[in-house]
This record gives sequence, C-alpha cells and structure tokens, in this order.
Amino acid sequence: MIKQGYINKQIKKTFKIGQTTSFIKQFVFSVVDRALRERYGKDYSMKCLQSSYAIQSILSSMGIKSTLYTGGVCFAEVYKNEEIMNWSGFWDKDHHVWLLTEFREIVDLTICELHLHPSTSRNDVIPIPPLWWNDLDTWPPVIRYLPEGEISIMLPEDEMEDLEEFKTSVLNDKDNMIRQCDINDVKFSPIMEGVKSINILTENGNPWLCQCIKFQDMNIPFPTWVQNRINEYINSK
Repeated sequence: MIKQGYINKQIKKTFKIGQTTSFIKQFVFSVVDRALRERYGKDYSMKCLQSSYAIQSILSSMGIKSTLYTGGVCFAEVYKNEEIMNWSGFWDKDHHVWLLTEFREIVDLTICELHLHPSTSRNDVIPIPPLWWNDLDTWPPVIRYLPEGEISIMLPEDEMEDLEEFKTSVLNDKDNMIRQCDINDVKFSPIMEGVKSINILTENGNPWLCQCIKFQDMNIPFPTWVQNRINEYINSK
C-alpha cells in the first residue's frame, strides 16, 4: 500500500519546487499507460485526447491544475538499421493533443506510440520516449511543439460516453494502485523531462536519442508547414 501521507508529501514538494516530482510523473504514467493498453489496445497511438484527459483527471485529484492543448508536433523519425531519416508527427490539418500543467510542463504520453500510428508506413521506427517536459524555453532540435490553443472537448455522444467511462476507470485504477502497490512498485521509464534528462538518457544508450545525434548531423529541414509556424512564433515575440 502507498500511504496517503507519502502522496501528500509528494504533492507538497511539487508545489514547493514548482514542478511535478519524479514519483508523481511515474505514478500517473503507469496508471494511464496500463489503462490505455487495456481499453484501446492497438489504437493507443490515436488516443492523445483520452490520454491527456485521463492524466488531467489524476492530477486534478491531487490538486494540480492543467489544461488541454492542441496543435502540431514534430519529432525526428529514426530507424534501427538505416541512415535515411525523416520528420514525423502531426501538423497542418493533423492535430495532436497534450497537457500543460500549471507549472508549465508539457505532458505527452501517447507520443511514445507514434511509431505504431496508422500514418507510419514502416515497421522499424524507433519509439520516442514520452515527455513530461519542464522547460518550455529550451528544446532539443529534434522536438517541436507548436500549440494552437486550449481546447474544449466536443465529441459525438458515444465518444463522450467512452471518454467519461475511461476517466472513471483510470481513477479507479489509480485508487487500486495506491491500495495494492508499494512505493518501489511505481516505476515508469524512460521519460524525457528536460535537457538534463535527455543528456542522461543519451549517455545511457536510449536508442531514439542516440540515433537523433546522427539525425542532427544530417541537417534535415523541417517540413514547410512546421518551419512556417516556427517563423510565426519567432516574429510574434
């Protein structure tokens, strides 16, 4: 059992340091990742809204505020045994959903399944680690988040029912994990949390980040839509 006192200490520490603690990050991702796999299976990669909504619900139960955002995302797409690389993600008419915490952290779990998204044509794409990113002013050149704004959830009735059922099941799973697990059982990795963390992950041999070193050396230009949006952000400052 994970004592409520320990969780309360983690929440208190989160507000004290101004960013979510490692324990809470791993706890939340563990619960939602398992729930996504059980409910949606192979459709996991397309459930960015459901994932973000569920994460928001758990954080809300801890008193941590967050907001759903939509927009474009662009990541280096690297492969296991090939020098040819490309960009992947969602942009232009394809949108992605992620979460922004009150501490200005971008939270994106389903990006770890981008390599299994139906739009991905190859089966040798290296998975991207999920993000709980704590420095919006500093990004590696292989990642871009291009927000278009906050979202209000408006879905057909059957999809709204599914979303609320998923939220309920996730909150139940959270409570069950607290009752049935020990602190040492809460493990979820890797998570990209900032420049320092990706440097450590790279040193430890994370496949995606290690291949991204080669990707950067190739100087592959961003897709036109992505570059135009980046220019708009720069010019608006």
